[in-house]
Amino acid sequence: KTIKIICTNSSPDHVKISIEDNGQGLPLKAENVFRLLKSTKPHGSGLGLLVSRKIVEAHSGTISASHSTELKGAKFEIEMPREVQL
Repeated sequence: KTIKIICTNSSPDHVKISIEDNGQGLPLKAENVFRLLKSTKPHGSGLGLLVSRKIVEAHSGTISASHSTELKGAKFEIEMPREVQL
């Protein structure tokens, strides 16, 4: 499996991270992978991406899922502020 990770400076206040792979991809509605108990694995619990989204959002960030046009698999984009006030 090929995985590509790109970290870019989206703005002076935010950092954007893109993670893509050449795996089997995501369902037609890619955002559904963040739903509770939704798994593409036969024995998966469907909690991993939901927990990931909650962690990113708790730090004032966003995470989205889509299809990778370059590698033809899944693509996740995370945008986080450079500084978070707790």
